[in-house]
Amino acid sequence: MKRSIVAAAVLSCLFVSAGVFSAEQDVGILTIKGAVVGNPCTFVDGKSEETVILKQISLSDINAGSDFQAMDKNSEQTRLLTISCPTINKNDHVNIRIISPSMEDSGFIGNQNTAGNSPENAGFMLTSTNDPGKIINNALNSITIPGEALAEGREYPIPLTVHYSRKATETQVGDVMATVRLEVSAD
Repeated sequence: MKRSIVAAAVLSCLFVSAGVFSAEQDVGILTIKGAVVGNPCTFVDGKSEETVILKQISLSDINAGSDFQAMDKNSEQTRLLTISCPTINKNDHVNIRIISPSMEDSGFIGNQNTAGNSPENAGFMLTSTNDPGKIINNALNSITIPGEALAEGREYPIPLTVHYSRKATETQVGDVMATVRLEVSAD
């Protein structure tokens, strides 16, 4: 009895699968394979944090600028942030992403100072020191470094220039502060 039930089940599966494969296929299969690897780049010890203190800018100067403009007056370059990628080859590329919860699509990094007298419309913008016209924003929020700059274990200072900026309407006086996170990856 058991054999006839098993035989009936096997035969019905064969007929069903034969019917499925004899018709035209309307389903495809995609197989995806990948690997998760460690990051070949790290920040050099003692060079993973930096505080850039911009010189004061006058209210008339910041209000005279255009909305969402990286103002050259009183800008400063990063000098300490440095990465090392000992396993990078000359044909590889390293990307440094800039991330901030207050970064707008334009690249304007809003004031994160929560003090009561802190100006709402004042903030900052970052540009690549190696490409001064390139504003770091949500669409282009990374700096690409060619592998040859990092090959053979060379250390590489991250080339950023910090600028004052403002958005929308005129701003008022007060202290301005923001923090961004830098993530390094290689491809």
